[in-house]
Amino acid sequence: MTSRILNILASAAIYAACAPSFAADFSVGRSAVVLPGDGWKELAQENGELKYGGAQVGQINTETKAFYTLDNQSKINALVVVNSTKNGIGGDRGQIVYSPRCDSSADFFASGNTGFGRSYLECYRVFRPVEAKNIIQAITPDALPEVEKTKLKLPEGLITIMSSYGNSNGTNLNVVVYTAMNFQGLNKTVSDKLPDNIYAGHVAWAQALMDEVKSSVRSISGKTVFPVMIFETDAKAPKRTTSAP
Repeated sequence: MTSRILNILASAAIYAACAPSFAADFSVGRSAVVLPGDGWKELAQENGELKYGGAQVGQINTETKAFYTLDNQSKINALVVVNSTKNGIGGDRGQIVYSPRCDSSADFFASGNTGFGRSYLECYRVFRPVEAKNIIQAITPDALPEVEKTKLKLPEGLITIMSSYGNSNGTNLNVVVYTAMNFQGLNKTVSDKLPDNIYAGHVAWAQALMDEVKSSVRSISGKTVFPVMIFETDAKAPKRTTSAP
């Protein structure tokens, strides 16, 4: 699960160069994750490593955990997979540099940095709705058997939001959020032109999550507070729009 998340979400080569009124709290690696609302349960946990090469070669220990919450019909409302390093590489081993690719396509909107030899990696993506099992299998395949083993029911389609940030010390936080189709995101517009079937509210929510992921990596506490999650069955849920008016 760990390597798959890092490969798809970050899309980067990594090298070491010398020189709500309710919330659920969970620990993942060095990160203190605060999920919005109540009813969250842990689905799976896995330890792994983030490997790096170049002038120095080594690995950084990571932890991956998956969490879910159910709707009133006992179907998964949201499935969150969080991968976090447990530490960085340490100052005596130089610095991590990245070669990130964070470009949009017809299937998803992306925003972040792209290039070679960057001192940090920053990228978030918002995917158009995709059949539930297909998208989970493509992005976090180790999570799907856990869902099936627990006999959890998936909605037909899922909206997928991915967020990743890594700094020059090798501290990384990667988040994948799958939500049911009635997820509204935030009641905000965005200035970007969006691909078909990708909504401004979802992009605004992804931007807010990206801010939290970045802040978590940069902070000593590692605290990551997820934005509020609103579904259209909730009172006062906003309508989705595809772009700024």
